[in-house]
Amino acid sequence: MSRRGVMRLGVAALMACATLAAAGARAQAAPRKMALIKLPRNVVAAVRKACPGAKMLSAERDVEVAEGAVIYEYGIKVRLRSEKTADVRVRVSVEEGKVKVVDVRVQEDDDEDDDDDDDDDA
Repeated sequence: MSRRGVMRLGVAALMACATLAAAGARAQAAPRKMALIKLPRNVVAAVRKACPGAKMLSAERDVEVAEGAVIYEYGIKVRLRSEKTADVRVRVSVEEGKVKVVDVRVQEDDDEDDDDDDDDDA
């Protein structure tokens, strides 16, 4: 192979690596939707404990690395017994092969229909 061919091959490989790195950075920047069946058991258990009787509707996962630990944040949309929906955030830490639930937060969605009913009575 000529010197010029080697240079072209090197430039092409460098451009391919840069493109893959940029695509990987974008993929990690935004949470990814995931199937409910793929949720880890400890995440499902944390959601069931925080919202007994709730039905899980959808899930997404975000990943970050902090201080030598990998932190997974799962966002799960649930329907509560009261028929309202809520967002449940479960943060899971994986450090030295040990998995533990770090934090669970429940945020009920606002019910906008109640505000519209008040306007009709006025």
